[in-house]
Amino acid sequence: MKQPAKEKNSLVEVLRFLFALWVLYYHDYVPYKGAFFAQGYLAVEFFFVLSGFFLMKSIDQYTAMPLKEGLFGFLKRRFKSILVPFLIGEIFVWIYSFAFEISYNLFFGYLWYVRDLFLAMTAIFLLRKWIKKDRIFYLVIALASFVAFFAFFWFPLFAWPSGPFRSAAAIPLGIFAALIPPIKGGKKKQVGGWWTYAVGFTVSALGCMAIILLPQKDLLLSYLLVIVGYPCLLYFANGIPCHNRFLNWLGSLSFPIYAFQCIVRVIEACGLHNNTLLFCILMGLVLLYSVISLAWKRKNRLVHA
Repeated sequence: MKQPAKEKNSLVEVLRFLFALWVLYYHDYVPYKGAFFAQGYLAVEFFFVLSGFFLMKSIDQYTAMPLKEGLFGFLKRRFKSILVPFLIGEIFVWIYSFAFEISYNLFFGYLWYVRDLFLAMTAIFLLRKWIKKDRIFYLVIALASFVAFFAFFWFPLFAWPSGPFRSAAAIPLGIFAALIPPIKGGKKKQVGGWWTYAVGFTVSALGCMAIILLPQKDLLLSYLLVIVGYPCLLYFANGIPCHNRFLNWLGSLSFPIYAFQCIVRVIEACGLHNNTLLFCILMGLVLLYSVISLAWKRKNRLVHA
């Protein structure tokens, strides 16, 4: 019998939505202009850490299968929910590349994130398939993350925000954050109360916000945000029992917001440079996609009921 899917954590979903808006601001598609929220490329690292945080929960069931079947099932599970907005965005990446400017990201444009995530997921799956011992496996990905962070120094061309080492550096951080044991309570409680996580989440959120709001961040602060801030933020948020349908819906908008930037980029290249209008067009497309997606899912549920 198929087990019901675990309910999403709404705080994590809100974080996804907010960081997607930060990416949008960094790409200049938000009406607000100011010194705050500079260096928005660091928002993408949050999504890499987030991917790592939930990565290991299902990987072992696929590595137990034959290689081809397991890898296909694993990647299908990870990318099924973003496939349609990704393909829509990719169409407009190719339109932009051929009509205006060839993308240095090999026809992925803003969607380079999906390409790098796909490659990183495949590499981690293969490592887990071939390295059965946990200690060796986690040591290997820890070394990979360490080397990837230093690669920004060794290859200046690949420094933030254009480096291809970003997924290799950030995803293991999420994996290790998910391995942190639950906070223990008193003698009668095996796990600390939700308030313990709430305090940790509040402190982590304030610390991350303090760094994010700085107009200029040196490399040390950027590393502190990615290596400490994001993993702590996710660890404590995931420990708070927060479940709300509206907040979950906001989280579901995060990837369409990211992918549909490719559409407004083409519109902008055609001559529309009003940021307010571009933002309204983008969010209108995201909401339209959400309505169609929800209607399609509801129809499928009724058919299979």
